[in-house]
Amino acid sequence: MGPDVCCFKYYTKRFPVKRVRSYKKTNPNCPKKGVIFITVRGKKVCANPNVQQTKDIMEKLDKLW
Repeated sequence: MGPDVCCFKYYTKRFPVKRVRSYKKTNPNCPKKGVIFITVRGKKVCANPNVQQTKDIMEKLDKLW
C-alpha cells in the first residue's frame, strides 16, 4: 500500500495559526517527512516538521483539542 498524501515541497512563508483548522503528519512511506496543515478554507499546505514555526502551530492546535 503506497502513501496517500506526501509533501514534495514545503511552504516556507510565515503562516498564521488562526488560518489552520487541523493538521496531519505525512505517511512514513513518503520520501520526505512533512506536516500537512488544513486551512479553514480547506486548502492543504505542506510544512517542514523540523521548523520551529511548524512545531509551534502543531502545539497550539494540540492544546485546542
